[in-house]
Amino acid sequence: MPNPLPKDQYLFAKLDTEFRFVYVNRFFALLFGATSQRFTGKPLLNDNNAVRPFYIYERAIDEVKNRGFATCIVPHKGSQGQILWGCVDLSRRFGASANSGMIGYEFVSYPASQAAIDFFDPIYQELARLEQSNPSDPSCALHYFEESIAATGKPHDELVHTLQNA
Repeated sequence: MPNPLPKDQYLFAKLDTEFRFVYVNRFFALLFGATSQRFTGKPLLNDNNAVRPFYIYERAIDEVKNRGFATCIVPHKGSQGQILWGCVDLSRRFGASANSGMIGYEFVSYPASQAAIDFFDPIYQELARLEQSNPSDPSCALHYFEESIAATGKPHDELVHTLQNA
């Protein structure tokens, strides 16, 4: 059975304006079995990390670029093969001085609710299957995901918040 992140832990990362890691917290490094230096300079989306399904993060990156924030439920695959579900908030990060502007993004993942896990787990299993069977055509996974969300009658953000607070 899928499990949420531990209740007393969260994943935190700072990303630059190109979505490359600048900093990860200790739990982030421990979960993925690496030092924080291994992540520094690497993109959020790359073949060597545990970010799956790619489409969910691609969608979140598009949302944060357009709206300034994104929220999604994701399975984090740890270095020991364990799956820990989190509710990810991705948002813009601004400098300390008034005129420094946006300097990157923040990634925070805290424990997903059981209702969110129960809803998204079968969808993501199918997404992963579709991504693997059609690596050159992500539109199949995109279409499946969008249809699954639309069938609920709620926009993605509202659905995530509803399930997370159930």
